[in-house]
Amino acid sequence: MTPTARTAPASASPAPAGDPLAPSDDLLSRCTRVGGLARPRAEEIDREGVLPQEVIAALDEERIFSLTLPRALGGRGCTPGEVVGAVMALTYADASLGWTALIGQSSGFLSWMDPGAAAEITGETPHPRVAGSMAPAGRGVPEPGPDGTPGFRLSGRWPYNSGCRHAQWLVVAFIPVGAPGGAPAPAGENAVGPGAPSGPVGGPPGAPAGGRPGGPGGGPAGGPPPSRWGLVRAEDVRTVPTWDVMGLRGTASDDIVIEDVWIPARRTFDPVRGQARQDGAIFRHTLFTFLMTVMAGFPLGLTRRVLDDFTELAAARGRLGSRGTLLDDPLVQARLLQAHSEARAARLLVAEAVAALDAGAGEDPVPARAALAAAVQNAQRVCLETAEWAFHTAGGSAVHTSHPLQRAWRDAVTASSHIAFSTSSAGRTARALLRPESLTDMEALLV
Repeated sequence: MTPTARTAPASASPAPAGDPLAPSDDLLSRCTRVGGLARPRAEEIDREGVLPQEVIAALDEERIFSLTLPRALGGRGCTPGEVVGAVMALTYADASLGWTALIGQSSGFLSWMDPGAAAEITGETPHPRVAGSMAPAGRGVPEPGPDGTPGFRLSGRWPYNSGCRHAQWLVVAFIPVGAPGGAPAPAGENAVGPGAPSGPVGGPPGAPAGGRPGGPGGGPAGGPPPSRWGLVRAEDVRTVPTWDVMGLRGTASDDIVIEDVWIPARRTFDPVRGQARQDGAIFRHTLFTFLMTVMAGFPLGLTRRVLDDFTELAAARGRLGSRGTLLDDPLVQARLLQAHSEARAARLLVAEAVAALDAGAGEDPVPARAALAAAVQNAQRVCLETAEWAFHTAGGSAVHTSHPLQRAWRDAVTASSHIAFSTSSAGRTARALLRPESLTDMEALLV
């Protein structure tokens, strides 16, 4: 095979008709425009640890941070498939861009908040840039405001807040303290439905459930107290620059510190056990399904980028002591074909799972939700394995930190450390598909 004779890589083939992951032409063009600004600055993004202000401004202009924000709150209200396709296109341009955009879909958390409070936030900051952490690493002491409004006084330190340097709001999980069993939820907050546990959240989505629902105080026996999430203005948060890592370096995933900041209770919510209060297919199921949906496009987009970059390099690079190129090697050809097949299969699995959830999950939605989680976890595995193979096969030049295949490998490794791809999360997904009767009610909410 020669560079002039090769056909377009399979990853660049057009999406099939009726593809549930295909964003509209308008949304795709907006993502392509933003990606075109970020890709030439990949080394700068890696070096500076944050997206350039020009790229953030473009994300704002194209309303990319509002893909999951409901239309009732001024957002795009995209379908799950459109969100996956948009994140895929942005990640194809630059992994840190794609990750920042998917974490920026934290604006969708406003769907679980009191609608009046959510409208106040979007009225103050239309298309808000929202970052934050799901780990319940803070404490909230119930305390009324000066006018008697119920609220919490928050303190704590939260790690891994991707995009916090340009966020306008930070969403943080905290443990209510100072009241038996924690403070009550604001009036009107709904439970998920029949079978929803009354127990507390045992940690961030992806963490072990911590015990059996129904223990003393309405929670798992011996488990931690209930957690809630709250939105805090960026000016009330201190950022600690801790993001010195191997991959996804441009995501500014620093620690944040909140010290004795009061917020009204209406700006707090429980998205793990609570039901979304805005309409939209992406909120129809659990918080974990929402999270897996916004993450699905990342491994798909990064795998496409790795395959296209490797193919371009292999078609131009000669083998030492050989007249042929790397792409002429039959072993490379065979492994590259396998990688393309695995990438296409991963995409089809995600598309199938998204379409099944969109069509309705039937009487028992847990298997359908687990199928999406399994598809996204598989896509990340394919991404990591493909990036590692491409990096090692590219030769000595790829060891330089500026090399795109080395950067992609580092990004894939770092993304794989996210709790959504952890052993506990994968095990829970497997049990939901293979032994659903073994799940506790709380574990079912984390699938």
